[in-house]
Amino acid sequence: PPDLVLVDYHLDHGETGLDLLNALSVHWEQSLKAIVISADNDDALRNRVREAGDRFLAKPVKPAALRSLMRTLAVK
Repeated sequence: PPDLVLVDYHLDHGETGLDLLNALSVHWEQSLKAIVISADNDDALRNRVREAGDRFLAKPVKPAALRSLMRTLAVK
């Protein structure tokens, strides 16, 4: 499995990045470290991502913020 997954929240056909992460976790039979990005920056979405055990970044994503979060997650 990958060390870290970066996924957009809104995918095609009504699916979400959280749906994809769930499918990948089932496929590899383990939870994955993930960063979910989205232009929707509301509390409800942030809470859904957090409850799923993932991290959230709002678009537009600042490269320095992404690098920092990736480094933080890589250490854990």
